[in-house]
Amino acid sequence: MITEEHDEIMVRIARWMKSHREKYAPITSISKVPNYSKYLHDLKKWDYVREYKRGEVVYLTGFGWRYLADKHPEIYKRHRSM
Repeated sequence: MITEEHDEIMVRIARWMKSHREKYAPITSISKVPNYSKYLHDLKKWDYVREYKRGEVVYLTGFGWRYLADKHPEIYKRHRSM
């Protein structure tokens, strides 16, 4: 079950990716969320997020973008216009 913290992590990743016009977001973009590593592990297990470059950066998978399209359509619209 996706909690508010899981949602916040995905939103932070998506916003960083969009604002910096990158395909990946660094871990530092989500490090302010308390216990972010636990929630990030859950998201990786559920295939919403994947790691890249030995875990230094992460990116949203198709499932992650679909979740954002349902819950945060304003972010998804910005993703599609890139």
